[in-house]
Amino acid sequence: MMAFLMPTASMAQNTAKDWLKKGRDHYQKYEFKESFKWCMKAAEKGLAEAQYLVSKMYEDGDGVEEDEKLAFQWCRKAAENGYAKAQFTLGEYYDEGVGVRSNSKEAFQWYLKGALAGNKNAQEEAEDLIEDMPKEIQQKAFEQILSAAKNGSEWAQLTASECYEEGIGTEENEKQAAYWYEEYTKTHASKGSKTQLKKTKKQSIKEYQEAFEKSQKQSKRKD
Repeated sequence: MMAFLMPTASMAQNTAKDWLKKGRDHYQKYEFKESFKWCMKAAEKGLAEAQYLVSKMYEDGDGVEEDEKLAFQWCRKAAENGYAKAQFTLGEYYDEGVGVRSNSKEAFQWYLKGALAGNKNAQEEAEDLIEDMPKEIQQKAFEQILSAAKNGSEWAQLTASECYEEGIGTEENEKQAAYWYEEYTKTHASKGSKTQLKKTKKQSIKEYQEAFEKSQKQSKRKD
């Protein structure tokens, strides 16, 4: 007689991914009601990507009645589950007052989470807002950025350099600014990136060119 198998967390996760796939397939066919049904099933199982898609469908009214408050609630679930795209979108919701009262501080916090998770849109927004934040928020943000920089985040290394240059969240320190820009060039080169290095706000053209040329040489050596 076969033993009764209790469902495991991994089995439930696989099922949720299957439901999400069905939801995506229906969405591509413009079958929005069916798409919403399957995405919601996956979202209720805790799948972050599905939670984000449910949020967007509530926002756009695809397959369900448009509801900004529910869009916000499902986006927050996905963001809290670590989905970077949802963290950026939640920042937008707080920024623009979608389904929630507008709050620039909350917006920045979620942009920062998304930025540290690698979302480029969130990185741009976090860069724009950090200068306008109160000092205590800047200090906490800098601590997170510096920690990520030490762990090899290219964006965090550049941002740490700029924070040291501008005295954002920390004391101005030219040596530390130069050090973290140097680390940024090394990380940039090690990834074999073909995109041009960003220039920090106070950096002279000569310093920028020297840093860029050095990174290019490092990249060629690795080739």
